[in-house]
Amino acid sequence: DNDDNDDNDDNDDGDDGDEDAQGLEMITLPEIELVHFRSNVDRIGHFSSKSVPLLSSFFEMAAGTLGSNLMSVLTDCPQRSERLGWMGDAGSSADMAALSYQMEAFHGAYFDRIRDEMMPNGTIPDVVPFYKSGRLPADPSWSSAFIFMLSSRYRMGGDITPYIRHREMVKRYMESVYISVEQQGGLEAVIENNLSWGYYGDWLPANTTEAPPVTYVSIFNWIVSLYQATELALGAG
Repeated sequence: DNDDNDDNDDNDDGDDGDEDAQGLEMITLPEIELVHFRSNVDRIGHFSSKSVPLLSSFFEMAAGTLGSNLMSVLTDCPQRSERLGWMGDAGSSADMAALSYQMEAFHGAYFDRIRDEMMPNGTIPDVVPFYKSGRLPADPSWSSAFIFMLSSRYRMGGDITPYIRHREMVKRYMESVYISVEQQGGLEAVIENNLSWGYYGDWLPANTTEAPPVTYVSIFNWIVSLYQATELALGAG
């Protein structure tokens, strides 16, 4: 019965790629249970629209996807082989995360990881922890997630403590970006001379045929970072 050459062996465990599952009865939907797991963060925010129920479904799908990426770090995707802490994802979802989940401890731990990856000159990588992918120094739109997340903690929950704790990091980071701009002659020179600044730009533009230039996206996020860092500094006193 265990002859490896027996082509008719019903117990053959070989994976031919085209075999149906064996030994299972027909499964019906009521028998399927969704198990959603993530880091230990409580769900705190929900959205419901009686007039447009589809909006409620969109929100729950977005919140569920966000939760699936809360795996010690906020990953870029929960299902592919990458699953890395891309800063762009963490920054763009910071407000959604703060409104949907109890993120104080999670973001606090992530700020510590950013501190661990920060270079002495204040530059940080695209990916934190810096592993497998990403660049150092990061694309300005990706590294600005550090400021975006600190700002989100302050704006969404009135929590200025993370900024106070990492104020020196913020200063070093902002100085590193400022120096990188000044080395090209300042923002005005970057714009007038159509210089390149950044790598990724708007990663998923609504209209791919009219995506904004990478440099303009970097400038926009740098200006937002300046505004938010100023707001944090004033809030801390």
